[in-house]
Amino acid sequence: MSVGGMMAYWLAAEFGDRFAAAIPVAGSALLGFWRDPRYPIPLMDIHGTEDDTVPANYSNGFVGNGPDAK
Repeated sequence: MSVGGMMAYWLAAEFGDRFAAAIPVAGSALLGFWRDPRYPIPLMDIHGTEDDTVPANYSNGFVGNGPDAK
């Protein structure tokens, strides 16, 4: 959860060959630090839509649910 969710994204991207899947909760990759996974890996992202600290789908530049959503 939170920073652990950020770590889950990183582990999935770096070590997708060692894990069956990743399920980050209320976390997101830090802005500017997202990298595409080296290997395909299933991902379930659990995130609330009212999180103002690390908004869902916003911290990596996707603004579909962020304050700049249109």
